[in-house]
Amino acid sequence: MKSRFFVSLLLILLFLLTSCGSEEFTGKFGYEPESPEPGKTLTVKYNPQGTGLENSKSIELVVYSYNKDLISSEGYLMKKVSNYWEASLTPHAEAEGLLIKFVDGDDLELEDLNDKQGYRISLYDKSGIVFPGASAGYAAALGSWIRSVGLDGDSETSIAKLREAFQTYPEVKTDYLEFYFRQILRAEKETANETIAAELDAVAAKENLTEDELTLLASWYARIDNTDKADEYSKLVYKKYPSGKYVQTQKENEYYSEKDFGRKAELIEEILSAYPEIENPNRFYNDLAYQYVRNGKLVEAYDFIKANLDKMEFGYLNYCAGRIADDEAIKEKGLELMKTALDLAKTEVGNPKGEKPEYSTNREWAENRKHTYGSALISYGAALVKSGDNENALDYLEEGIETNKNYYVDVADIETYISSLIELERFEKAQEKVEYYVSEGFGTSQLFDYMRDLYIRKNGSETGFQEYAAKFESAAKQLMIEELKKEMINYPAPDFTLTNLEGKKVTLSSLKGKNVIIDFWATWCGPCLNSFPGMQKAVDRFKDNPDVEFLFVNTWENVEDKKKNAEDFIKQNNYTFNVLMDFDNKVIESFKVSGIPTKFIIDANGNVRFKSVGFSGNTDKIPDEIAAMIELIQS
Repeated sequence: MKSRFFVSLLLILLFLLTSCGSEEFTGKFGYEPESPEPGKTLTVKYNPQGTGLENSKSIELVVYSYNKDLISSEGYLMKKVSNYWEASLTPHAEAEGLLIKFVDGDDLELEDLNDKQGYRISLYDKSGIVFPGASAGYAAALGSWIRSVGLDGDSETSIAKLREAFQTYPEVKTDYLEFYFRQILRAEKETANETIAAELDAVAAKENLTEDELTLLASWYARIDNTDKADEYSKLVYKKYPSGKYVQTQKENEYYSEKDFGRKAELIEEILSAYPEIENPNRFYNDLAYQYVRNGKLVEAYDFIKANLDKMEFGYLNYCAGRIADDEAIKEKGLELMKTALDLAKTEVGNPKGEKPEYSTNREWAENRKHTYGSALISYGAALVKSGDNENALDYLEEGIETNKNYYVDVADIETYISSLIELERFEKAQEKVEYYVSEGFGTSQLFDYMRDLYIRKNGSETGFQEYAAKFESAAKQLMIEELKKEMINYPAPDFTLTNLEGKKVTLSSLKGKNVIIDFWATWCGPCLNSFPGMQKAVDRFKDNPDVEFLFVNTWENVEDKKKNAEDFIKQNNYTFNVLMDFDNKVIESFKVSGIPTKFIIDANGNVRFKSVGFSGNTDKIPDEIAAMIELIQS
């Protein structure tokens, strides 16, 4: 009897152990409670199976809290539970909705963005009623901050969702009209003024207008050139709220439009005296220093910066110092300020003085500060080289390049570092470093020239050099392919028909069966233009391949004759590009582009397989990278 009893007890215990504590989560994303509230604990569950995070050893939950605006970004390390990951958080007390993404705990580049839409959670009030801002705030985000956190947004979707929210929650409409107006100015230009006027008239008809409503009327009647009504409401808001937000904004606008530098300095003091609680007061000092430099007033810039060092932000300080260091007559003053900027960046790494940006998590902010320090090291090292001090420049360049090598390094800085080693006759280290940088994917024609010269110096001839160099090129290609594999995507490309500079209509869907490279660019975009020599090399490489097509979409131009503007640029530079004109910016919107240059690699089935934003600075790498992308999508 006793033995049977113990056997039964053992079976019961085994059942409890296997049935409790190993509950399977059947969804991909979930949360509890069902109606989460701000300020109360919320638990998020996530199953990464089938995503890029499937094999991650650590996963971070990134939460963007919003109402009308983005409030904060916070990261939470998740814990593994059975077949899923879990984390608990407390939504911000002022949040009305949450947007979520998941990031690899060891690699910020690996993310699950839910097809770049994010995962949404609506928040509820104590009565169990969903906040209007859960949907209205999301609609506003689609046209404003959402792209800054890596998610997709566009004006047309933002407008549609805002109109839905206005129907459902008419009581919050006025709060979101600014967002609405900005989007229709972008996406519905022909009818925008008429739509805005009608909305403003509806607000003006209300009784007991608030300060925000009066500000909206004064500002936006001016934007649509209704000067009579703009003056009427401007006078009214000045009278009722002489120290309010509208008057403050007008004073700030006066500063930014003022041309006289002495008067600009006076306006800074007037603004800060009248509005001591103004947001980010140091922006005025940074702007004035920048304006001094832009207008060639370098001595005045130095004196102004020295007098206001405690108010200067790193980016402005480093830029201005660099331009001052470029002037032979006062280069020592510039180097002095660059060293100050470097020290500031170093302090910020471990002991930040500024506040965390609302769009960054603590981890992202820490990474950004580290990379800022790396950039400061490189800038200072390059400036020392330019001044003839190669010896002292080496350590700064080496540390800076190593700090930023997985983030962004201009290959010109690597070339400067190697040339400095060679000039100082440190040939062994120069060869070691050039081998390393080429194998890490930073190879340029100049670095290969250095590699050849160093090889000949060591071996007495060029015999065997090609085989020697091929080892490092092969390592770089393999590294590139492994990185590109992580970046592969797969979704249908939006179709479009645009006219090229020859007047021929080009429809994307008619190019099915080909690999299509689309490059969005503008003549005012420096990185776009800097990348073009590399893009020309890529076009030349594939010019005899009938299965590869390049389309260069000119967009976001703000000139009267957009076609002539593009034609003149292409002709002057002898580029053999097939340029399409996106006159109304509709195509770039449909591709949800947030910055240019942006390139899309589309496969033979019409699906986007790669999206590349920005320019790395290495024109020699562009054709190799495009060739590797095409090779991957064809394999």
